[in-house]
Amino acid sequence: MRSVLSRSTTGQLRQILRSVVANGSGSKADIPGYAIAGKTGTGQVAEAGGYSSTKVNASFLGFGPSDKPRLIGLVVMREPQTAITYGGTLAAPPLARIFADAFAYLGLPPKEEEKPASDQWATVPNVRNYPPGEAQQKLLAEGLTFQMEGDGKMVTEQSPKPGVRVKKGSKIILHFHREELYNRNGGLVTVPSLEKMTVRDAANTLSILGLRLEIQGSGIAARQAPAAGKKVKPGTRIRVFFEFPGREERKSEN
Repeated sequence: MRSVLSRSTTGQLRQILRSVVANGSGSKADIPGYAIAGKTGTGQVAEAGGYSSTKVNASFLGFGPSDKPRLIGLVVMREPQTAITYGGTLAAPPLARIFADAFAYLGLPPKEEEKPASDQWATVPNVRNYPPGEAQQKLLAEGLTFQMEGDGKMVTEQSPKPGVRVKKGSKIILHFHREELYNRNGGLVTVPSLEKMTVRDAANTLSILGLRLEIQGSGIAARQAPAAGKKVKPGTRIRVFFEFPGREERKSEN
């Protein structure tokens, strides 16, 4: 069988997918001692030659342990009738339970997780696009405090950014959607800046404002149309071009 990816590339992919669970939207799939990796999914349902604006499928694809996988699994929730329809919220937990039972059946014991050199520091988790309650629980679990700025149903930004190392007890500022983004007189919405966001983050940010995402490419958001700051009607499609940062153009082989 021909290998299509190098060991170096697959190693990088495992690290990225492990980060989704350890620090990102797939945290509810994690099992202590097994280093689960994976990717969340929230996709619009195809219908009538297009995509539904109200129906979605929530999913989570995971594998573990990430350094030497023994299991791979996919959970799909078709058209869930819940207020929150993210794959990380609905599909990740059942996969974690399935994996936990399967690891026990296989007789695979958990590995003792490495403890940091100092227990006085914590890595700021990603809580952007989380409901307030879940964001607060995630911060408290890391020994961090929080301060909420604004009102809304989802955290739109946080400070410090995810991944930053801070002392335990540090305060993380959670920013919520502000009413100023709406022009009450004309019923218009101000297009937000989506630069450097993932597809999920961009989709959630636009959804909060009643806007729709049109995806071009893959990776991290590099540019968008209409531009940030422009006033548009609710329901407007925002075309976002995603690219992998630092990716070099491959020369065609002749």
